[in-house]
Amino acid sequence: RKAFTNDQPRQAELFINSEKIAESNIFGTFWGECDSIHKIEVSKLDIKGDVVIEIRLNNPESDEYNQIVIDDIFWTEYAPRIIIQKDKLGCFPGTPINEYSEIEYYYVVGRFLDENLYVEANSPFEVSKDGENFFHSVSFENNNEFEMHKVYVRFKPTEELFYEDEIIHHSGDVINTLNICGYGGSVSIGDINDFIINKPKAFYKNNRIKIVWEKLPETPYQVKLFQINGAKITSRVMQPELRTSIPVNTQSGVVILLISTNKDIFTEKIVIL
Repeated sequence: RKAFTNDQPRQAELFINSEKIAESNIFGTFWGECDSIHKIEVSKLDIKGDVVIEIRLNNPESDEYNQIVIDDIFWTEYAPRIIIQKDKLGCFPGTPINEYSEIEYYYVVGRFLDENLYVEANSPFEVSKDGENFFHSVSFENNNEFEMHKVYVRFKPTEELFYEDEIIHHSGDVINTLNICGYGGSVSIGDINDFIINKPKAFYKNNRIKIVWEKLPETPYQVKLFQINGAKITSRVMQPELRTSIPVNTQSGVVILLISTNKDIFTEKIVIL
């Protein structure tokens, strides 16, 4: 908006990586301050990698100090992504031959996917969307927002061997995306005794999201909170404590909580009242 000084026209220009992308309308041809807001909004930029965002003041008619006031800058990342909750599953190696194991599950998030998310497992492993009907591959429809899906896993041993394999996750518009977010990775299936998951519980109460761990985390961990459309609300690094909480200042509705440790990623939908 226009600041107090002079009656010269002014204009704000948006540059990304030194390239002019957009500009505001010309405004401010009167004396005094004004509360009228002039927005610059652009979308579908399709710029990969790091970006440098500049807002430059353009004085159309003079080089005078035609000040403007700038506030509320938002940059939304809109990249297709697949996020895996954890990097290893255990499928109970004590399962008798030719009998199905107990069922494990994990969550996979499809973010901004234009095409279906596919989950594939090689024999003798199977995956399922409902925990009852198992196949060697399943697909999940995505609505181009932030979709979290539960994947069930089981296997049927045919020999007295140690079974281990990878579950493959892909989409038509995102190929081999396991590390595209900087976290995630393959979901292996192996001996459940190879790892112990310290899983947190999270819930909303009194304008705060409270996090409770089964046991004290070994290292600091990162907490990210997203709106259901994928826009990030907050991100912070938490020190190891059995119980902690973060304040939430957002409208009521569903939010996505993402907790990342050096071993696991936990994703949960939370209702804000």
